[in-house]
Amino acid sequence: MKKYIFIIAFVFTGSAYGQVGIGHSVPLWGKTTQTAEIFYQFDRFSIHYFYNYSPDMKHLTGTLWRKNKQTSSLAFAIRAIQTKYINLGGIASYNHFPTYDATRLNFLVEINIPIRQFTLSYTHISNGFGFFHDTNTGYDSFTIHIAL
Repeated sequence: MKKYIFIIAFVFTGSAYGQVGIGHSVPLWGKTTQTAEIFYQFDRFSIHYFYNYSPDMKHLTGTLWRKNKQTSSLAFAIRAIQTKYINLGGIASYNHFPTYDATRLNFLVEINIPIRQFTLSYTHISNGFGFFHDTNTGYDSFTIHIAL
């Protein structure tokens, strides 16, 4: 699956300007850890591949701790509101992301710091405090984008 992302990225870069990026999860608002990502972004659209190398996680549901298997996934994002420093939109994943019992649709928030052809970014992916689904594990990451 990873090789398909690279193929798609190179096909798009041959004909249009875009950004390629890499990132890694950090435990801030979201509870998803040990997940790396690669992505290609063109204008408001991007395709992502999230690779999780942690076997499971635990989170509190009511008064019980539940064990969830974290998942790797291919995802497509669109930024409905896009400015130089903040992007808001949605992301749809092929598998339930970030855990096997989560939703496939999530909100996307990005805070960007552009530096020449690079962009440093903080990304938060969440189902909006349980808006789409009971499980709200969330995903936070720091990424670096390179303009092509």
